[in-house]
Amino acid sequence: MYLHFFEKLNAWQESLDLVEAIYRETKNFPKRRNLG
Repeated sequence: MYLHFFEKLNAWQESLDLVEAIYRETKNFPKRRNLG
Protein backbone atom coordinates (compact mmCIF):
# COMPACT_ATOMS: atom_id res chain seq x y z
CA MET A 1 0.00 0.00 0.00
CA TYR A 2 2.76 2.48 0.83
CA LEU A 3 4.56 1.79 -2.45
CA HIS A 4 1.44 2.84 -4.33
CA PHE A 5 1.36 6.10 -2.34
CA PHE A 6 4.96 6.92 -3.25
CA GLU A 7 4.27 6.26 -6.93
CA LYS A 8 1.51 8.82 -6.83
CA LEU A 9 3.73 11.28 -5.02
CA ASN A 10 6.47 10.86 -7.64
CA ALA A 11 3.98 11.33 -10.47
CA TRP A 12 2.66 14.46 -8.77
CA GLN A 13 6.16 15.92 -8.43
CA GLU A 14 6.99 15.15 -12.06
CA SER A 15 3.79 16.83 -13.21
CA LEU A 16 4.65 19.94 -11.20
CA ASP A 17 8.11 19.96 -12.78
CA LEU A 18 6.49 19.78 -16.21
CA VAL A 19 4.16 22.68 -15.43
CA GLU A 20 7.08 24.80 -14.23
CA ALA A 21 9.03 24.01 -17.40
CA ILE A 22 6.06 25.00 -19.56
CA TYR A 23 5.66 28.29 -17.69
CA ARG A 24 9.38 29.05 -18.10
CA GLU A 25 9.27 28.36 -21.83
CA THR A 26 6.09 30.35 -22.47
CA LYS A 27 6.56 33.34 -20.17
CA ASN A 28 7.78 35.52 -23.05
CA PHE A 29 4.87 34.67 -25.34
CA PRO A 30 2.58 37.59 -26.20
CA LYS A 31 -0.03 38.27 -23.54
CA ARG A 32 -2.78 38.57 -26.16
CA ARG A 33 -3.23 36.92 -29.47
CA ASN A 34 -3.72 39.39 -32.31
CA LEU A 35 -6.47 37.96 -34.50
CA GLY A 36 -6.96 41.04 -36.70
